[in-house]
Amino acid sequence: MKLNLLNITSTKYDADLVPHFVEHYKQFDIDEWHVILHRDENVEPHEARKNFRSAHPSIKFYEWNDMFLSTEKIKLFNSIIKKLDGYILLADIDELQIWPQEPKDMLRDQPIVGGWLKDRTPMNNLYSKVTQDDSLFNQFPVSSTLSRDLFKMYTHKPCVFHKSYKLVNSHDLELYNNPVYYQDKNMIDIAHFRWTDTRLPKTEKRYTDYKEKNKQGVALNWKESEKILNYLKVER
Repeated sequence: MKLNLLNITSTKYDADLVPHFVEHYKQFDIDEWHVILHRDENVEPHEARKNFRSAHPSIKFYEWNDMFLSTEKIKLFNSIIKKLDGYILLADIDELQIWPQEPKDMLRDQPIVGGWLKDRTPMNNLYSKVTQDDSLFNQFPVSSTLSRDLFKMYTHKPCVFHKSYKLVNSHDLELYNNPVYYQDKNMIDIAHFRWTDTRLPKTEKRYTDYKEKNKQGVALNWKESEKILNYLKVER
């Protein structure tokens, strides 16, 4: 059984998460790492690339140098998946999947393992800067369903699945053009460290970009970013 980790990292906003991500996923039996480094500015992601290189001897980087759009992200994911063999472990840079056993062991009994996103926040604030001298779980000790309850965001995600499946979006899969239901009792938790100090500027940019693209006829959900911005500005 071959297992490929597939990740996307914003080198502008999420580089501080890379060492923590690498440390977490190095503990699992993963055969290859495939990492998309996203940037929309003319700045080389040297630091992120260097930290990722310590993850695995078999690691491949993909460059995405353009405006971040969720629709384009899914297209890029699917184009990479199509060229791989075996199974895909899909994890964004702010997602640490909590596996009760090796992913490969769980796959022996089921073709897909899904997960529930659980927000992680600091003890006394909504968001905080990531540091390297302590684990993310200690820095963001509070677990909640804030994104689901307050912003009505989807919290189910496919964590590991065979390459024959296709991503419809960040949460749903299809097989031979048919939707796939994978939300079952074997779902794992995904610690979601989205509430860092870059959440506000990241969301501000996404709100502006998505709203502009909607005017151009591209269907993107800018309302979600608007809700988060309104909440963050109140919390500040």
